[in-house]
Amino acid sequence: MMKISERDREFLSEPRGKLFKKMDNEFVSMLKGKFLMSVGDMVTKSLLRVGIDPDIAIIDGKIERKEIGIEEGIKETFDRVIRVRNPPGEITRELVESIRDSILSGKRTLIIVDGEEDLAGVPCVAFSSEHSVLVYGQPGEGVVLLEISDSDRRKAREIVGGIDLENRIFREEREPTLE
Repeated sequence: MMKISERDREFLSEPRGKLFKKMDNEFVSMLKGKFLMSVGDMVTKSLLRVGIDPDIAIIDGKIERKEIGIEEGIKETFDRVIRVRNPPGEITRELVESIRDSILSGKRTLIIVDGEEDLAGVPCVAFSSEHSVLVYGQPGEGVVLLEISDSDRRKAREIVGGIDLENRIFREEREPTLE
């Protein structure tokens, strides 16, 4: 388990990507042909409502830290469901490995976090391949769509590299398999 440094927390607090007030046509067109990862209950729920199925969705049953529970029927829209623990303000090895394994599996996966999923985007970016996007909420502002670049991946790997994972997780450089 690792806590995020103050410097990295500052870096992560700014939207990384394009901020959208709503999921409009431009937003939807940017997702075409991409490996889509979503972090957050409201974002995931909104994507599903407009007919966009994330390849990986990470939720915690909360919106802006208020308990809302897991929406009825959401689990059935995914090929598999994984539950992990992740305390607020931290990134656990369990969360990192579940994200890595989900990306490599090629199966649409819902990860339900007991705790908080706010920092889950970092390992999503760290393990992403080309043609991947991350969508997450920016409270009070809208939704952020990050088209993940090599520099985004390097920064995320630098942050996640602080977790004792024996660096073995970065040796598997396979592309996600999409069915």
